[in-house]
Amino acid sequence: MSYGGRETDNTMSQKWVRWGFIESIRKAMSADESAPKQKHVRACIIYTWDFKTGASFWLGLKGLPNLGIDDIVTWKAVVTIHKVIRGGHPNVLKEAIQQMSFIEALSRTGALGCGYGTLIRAYVSFLLAKLDYHRLHPDFNATFDYKEYISLRRIDDPNEGYETIDDMLKLLERIDDLQRQIFATFRPASNNECRIAALIPLVEESYSVYTFAKSMLTAMHQRVGAVEVLVPLRERFNAAHGHLYNYYFEASNLKYITSIISVPKLPFDPPQFYEIDAGDLPQQRRKEPEAEPESPKPRDERLVDLFEETSNNIQDPWIAQTAALQEQQRQQQVAWEQEQARLAQEQQRMQMMTAEQERQWRETQNQQAAQQAASRVFQLDQELALLRDQTSRDAMTINHLTSRASQLESQVTQLSLARQETESRESYARSLEEQLAQIRQKYEALAKLYASLRKEHLNLLQVVKEMRETEKKAVEEAKKEAENAKAEARAASTIVEEANRAKYLAQSDLNRLQQTHDSEIAILRTQLEQTQRQLGDVAASKGAEVAGVVERYEREKSELERTLVERARDLDASRRRVEVAEGEAAALKRQREEEGAALTMGMDQTMNALVELQKASKENEQSLVGQLDKLQVEHAERMNRVLDSILDSCCRKVDEAGEELESQAMSGNTTATAEYTLTVLDKVTQASADFGESYLKLLQGVGEQTDVIANADDFAHELAQLLHNAKGITRLAEDSALESILSTSRSVAGSAKSFFDGVKSRVLETVPTGDRPSTVTSAQARFSNTIPAFTHAVEALVPKEVSKVTEGGGDIADTVETELHNAAKAIEEAATRISRLMGEPIDGATATEKQVNASILEATMAITGAIANLIRAATASQAEIVAYGRGGSTKTAFYKKNNRWTEGLVSAAKAVAFATNLLVDAADGVVKGTRKMEELVVAATEVSAATTQLLAASRVKGVANSKSQDKLEAAAVAVREATKLLVKAARDAAKRSAEERAVAEVSSMTANQIRIAEMEQQVKILELERDLTSARQKLAEMRRKAYHSDEPSAENGTARN
Repeated sequence: MSYGGRETDNTMSQKWVRWGFIESIRKAMSADESAPKQKHVRACIIYTWDFKTGASFWLGLKGLPNLGIDDIVTWKAVVTIHKVIRGGHPNVLKEAIQQMSFIEALSRTGALGCGYGTLIRAYVSFLLAKLDYHRLHPDFNATFDYKEYISLRRIDDPNEGYETIDDMLKLLERIDDLQRQIFATFRPASNNECRIAALIPLVEESYSVYTFAKSMLTAMHQRVGAVEVLVPLRERFNAAHGHLYNYYFEASNLKYITSIISVPKLPFDPPQFYEIDAGDLPQQRRKEPEAEPESPKPRDERLVDLFEETSNNIQDPWIAQTAALQEQQRQQQVAWEQEQARLAQEQQRMQMMTAEQERQWRETQNQQAAQQAASRVFQLDQELALLRDQTSRDAMTINHLTSRASQLESQVTQLSLARQETESRESYARSLEEQLAQIRQKYEALAKLYASLRKEHLNLLQVVKEMRETEKKAVEEAKKEAENAKAEARAASTIVEEANRAKYLAQSDLNRLQQTHDSEIAILRTQLEQTQRQLGDVAASKGAEVAGVVERYEREKSELERTLVERARDLDASRRRVEVAEGEAAALKRQREEEGAALTMGMDQTMNALVELQKASKENEQSLVGQLDKLQVEHAERMNRVLDSILDSCCRKVDEAGEELESQAMSGNTTATAEYTLTVLDKVTQASADFGESYLKLLQGVGEQTDVIANADDFAHELAQLLHNAKGITRLAEDSALESILSTSRSVAGSAKSFFDGVKSRVLETVPTGDRPSTVTSAQARFSNTIPAFTHAVEALVPKEVSKVTEGGGDIADTVETELHNAAKAIEEAATRISRLMGEPIDGATATEKQVNASILEATMAITGAIANLIRAATASQAEIVAYGRGGSTKTAFYKKNNRWTEGLVSAAKAVAFATNLLVDAADGVVKGTRKMEELVVAATEVSAATTQLLAASRVKGVANSKSQDKLEAAAVAVREATKLLVKAARDAAKRSAEERAVAEVSSMTANQIRIAEMEQQVKILELERDLTSARQKLAEMRRKAYHSDEPSAENGTARN
């Protein structure tokens, strides 16, 4: 038990160490723009030495979420990788060479715009070069901290040593390029700590490479006699020495670096390799001489001997010359230090001069600023006097505008509140749409899961079926084998019976022959006795005859005895044959018995295997059925949750529509009519019935939840449209009718929400299974009971003229077609009129006015063409709707059955024709100068509203996936786009004309006249605002009266709402 406890403790401690290591990686590569902390980097290095691998370090790096996305994290990761490669276990270097593709991928990522992208690519390029160097030269470790015999081995072959030093100098050049880029990206407003952190490992790396290259180059100069061959390497090394000198000087001025490491100090001049004494070379390892001098020395010992000979051959003149050179270098160093001190004093003097010049410049700037301030003060005094005069003149205006400003402020406050409420509703609507999209995605995923589970279930059923067929075939084969065995056994028994029968026959023959033989012997004996008696009788009388008879009898006797012997011999042969047949029969019987036993054993094994197979198949089938039942239960629970979520969404949609109904800032569908609202009510009634029916089918087990979800969504959507249109038709109602519409609308919305809440799965779970259908039916009935009151309230707004369309005794189909034909005819006449106007010249018009009039007429012509196309598309869509919906009934019966839709369609067609004529009249008046541009804009707005009404009327009964409906939608879009262009052209023309008039009027006014005119314009604005409010109230009242008026208009027999 204690051993197991120690194992658990070790495992837990390893987990804690690994967890701490992952935390160190995460903290070292944080997203803060600061240097990676030394303790976290050190923890990563120690972890590699503890476990002798860096696999966890690479896994931890790849698991960072922002690596490759956040460039600060990527930069810290690159710096940390460099430090861990240098300070970590030697295996980390080998693993880093394997991770070169991962390191290279870091250079292609990171793009958050903090200025690290170029640095990351440069640092990654350096790391790849370093790893490639170690791959080509595997004897070097990550810190280039080799023992001297390793470095000497590198220059055993001059060519190989030359290439090695060349590669090291290339690595130094890459380090120099990288540190230059880092210094170039320093930002003056930041401490640049994150960037400076990369300079520390670069200082250590560069000094290690520099020291190693210096040692190898020194050894090369001692090894190679011709120093001219090494001139390229020496020049590159001297250049690298100068770069490192500057780099270390700049690094030593950064406190962050000096607080962590000691920056190396290089001499100002590079070393002179051909003047270095052999004693200056690094200490070499020496080996004891071998016991057998005849054997060849190893390569390292040959090199050591080579340097020993070189050291022994140095003479005193060389030593003296070296001492002189050292003294000269010391003097040069003293002179360089004196020069540095002089340069420091000169730099201090220059700084003092610069400070003095900066002080003088500041005094000059202050004097200039004082002069400018004085002039500015004088100018401000003058402006202040003018402002005081202006203030006194504006006092009266301020007093007049104070009250108006307070009113406007209150209006602005109300508008801002309404705008905020609208924005909040829009944001809430967007969030609901996102939630609905997520729910739909979840539903689609669940549907896919259900399909996959169903497919797996079918596959498992197929597998079970195949197993049963296999089992049946095995049983049939076993039965066949058993029957074959039984047939063979019967054949064997038949053979045995035949053998027994032959044996019996042979025994019978033998017995019969024995009996015959015995009877014949008895007869012969009897005859012999009789003959002897007869001989005794006649012996006396017939002596001679007796001798002959005796002789004959003796001969017969011998013959009989011979015959008896032959018979006995035949009997023995028959016995032997019988015995042989009995042996063969016994052997055959034993063989058949063995075969029968083998077949019986095989059949038993087959039956046992078959029983095991049936048992396993049954257990597997039961397991699969249990899993399938479990999956079906889980799927049903998921689908119930999805269904409840959809029903919650439907309730929220109803609540939003109810809030819009109650909101004073929302006006609903401003183009809705009472007859169109009643048509939408029919769709709501049908949608509620479909929803209830689909839910009942689901409870009865014959329906799908997808149908319930689709019908619930349709029901909620249609109900929201109904409330939106109910809000819109309140503009047509008096105060008493208005309250009736709102109260019945609230009742419909509340009962619909109760319908949705009452059929949720979490509610139905509390109801007994048998009572659930009645619960759904009751909820649907409660909703249906609120419809008549709403219908009555809306029908009160339907004009009597519209009701006459379906209540009259004429043919409704002819009436509808006549109205559509009249609308098309009116539009054709309008187009002809516009074409005539485009050809008429306008006397006295300027070129600008002619251009404006031409653009207005062209836009009006485009609108009439689009409306004509709309009427044709509406006629085709109406014909398709009637053909699709009437079935075997007549058109008149269809129109009467859908009387509300028919009334809306006729009203919309009349509205389009009326709006088109109004637009043409307005365009004619604007061109001739008898009407204003504002009238043209109003007429275009009426056209857009009538188009929307006609499109809505067609949508109510539109056929799914109908090309005619698609054409109608496209035609409506074209009408709206053309209307927008006309409105834009009219407003631009009005704006241009107003600006020209304003410029012309203001250019001829004096300053005093401008002030007076400004006051007049402000008074006019107040009057216009008052008139605008009064006009809006009057317009609302006129629309109510016009909608309910029985008087047909002069144009088309109806009025537009």
